[in-house]
Amino acid sequence: GQDYELPLYYRGTPLVASTASYTLMPSTPVLELLAEGKSARVMSQVLGIRLVTVRNHIQHIQAKLGVHSQAETVAYAYRHNLV
Repeated sequence: GQDYELPLYYRGTPLVASTASYTLMPSTPVLELLAEGKSARVMSQVLGIRLVTVRNHIQHIQAKLGVHSQAETVAYAYRHNLV
């Protein structure tokens, strides 16, 4: 089977998933809002978390996917049906 760790949860909603296989990373509220073009500030308001936390989640997602920008993150997410 796949090496899979439980996702990080905030109020019962997974924000970022840790997985050995990037393509199996489930869609998360942060990734979905990023794909909708929402700013980190808007995401923090929608999710009820601090702005720095949103930015940390975005960086974590980018590291997991092996990309370096928000545009690359969104493109990867659409190419791999993550959103």
